[in-house]
Amino acid sequence: MKKNTISKELKIAIKASKKAEKVIMSYYGRQIESKQKHDLTPVTNADIEAEKTIIETISNNFPKHGFLSEESGEINLSEDYIWIIDPIDGTKNFIRGNPLFSTQIALIKKGNPVLGVSNMPLMNEMMYAETGCGSYLNNKQINVSRCSDIFSSEISLGGLNHFVSNNKINNVLNIVRQVSRVRGFGDTYAYHLLTTGRCEAVIEENISIWDIAAISVIIEEAGGRITEFNGNKINYQTKSVIASNKILHESYINLFNHNNLKSC
Repeated sequence: MKKNTISKELKIAIKASKKAEKVIMSYYGRQIESKQKHDLTPVTNADIEAEKTIIETISNNFPKHGFLSEESGEINLSEDYIWIIDPIDGTKNFIRGNPLFSTQIALIKKGNPVLGVSNMPLMNEMMYAETGCGSYLNNKQINVSRCSDIFSSEISLGGLNHFVSNNKINNVLNIVRQVSRVRGFGDTYAYHLLTTGRCEAVIEENISIWDIAAISVIIEEAGGRITEFNGNKINYQTKSVIASNKILHESYINLFNHNNLKSC
């Protein structure tokens, strides 16, 4: 995707993520106070100020668009164009000085994700994609791996505690027993590894749409696939996903759901 072919919407999304980065990095490395939200996750002033910066930047260019954001909630969701925002994906990492956090910005057109931006400032990884135009990392096109052997594949898992608490630990162990390597890179970075061919799958439980809306476009435009555990398309209510290099997707889904299969 040449720079002059990028849509105005994507240009603004990238601009908004860079402006948010300045806000976020002004807090990074300091003693950061946080508050606990109703869902027991933390929020900091960096989250709130970065989100405000993103919404203002987008609204100044697209005043009729709606928003669904982690901290501000719903704004004009009846509009055809909805921006889904997570100002800091990995707030717990951010608070502890762990570099694996990002800013996620997606645009949904009439219910379908059409672009995504994923910016990890401390990893120097700015990813973006638009439907039909491919995925890019720091302006270079990226693709998922071509691995077709599940026994040679590497996967990254979300927090095991979530699989345990939702009684899905045996499901994920069905996959763990079959693959070559299992790691837990956490939050956005695992998806960055997937979309650049550095692992074959990411499996997560207890997520929200703002965690995956942007990265879902990037995954699919890089040649991958992302669905719920049962293979259904992701949506606003999605709470769990399997993302993969597409070639192995059905194998991962079948293994995950093996315990749920009924005997003939």
